[in-house]
Amino acid sequence: MRSESLSEAEMSERESIPPGKHVKIDILEAMRQQFSIGRGVLQLQPGMTDEVILHMIKLAISASNGKAFTVIPALKSPTMS
Repeated sequence: MRSESLSEAEMSERESIPPGKHVKIDILEAMRQQFSIGRGVLQLQPGMTDEVILHMIKLAISASNGKAFTVIPALKSPTMS
């Protein structure tokens, strides 16, 4: 099965890295790739203000290039009412 987010060249490069070595990745680019193929996930956290939520959703929309993404609501802690 071929990964949708990694090209064959990238897979080959990754497989050639010796054990104990680390691959540098651009986490923002990895996130953009996941959103652009419809696998983006935005998980809201307790205490996020409306302003922060709006900003995060705008970033997700921009990164998704029109693809659907999942928004996971914040879980309420047992002490919150």
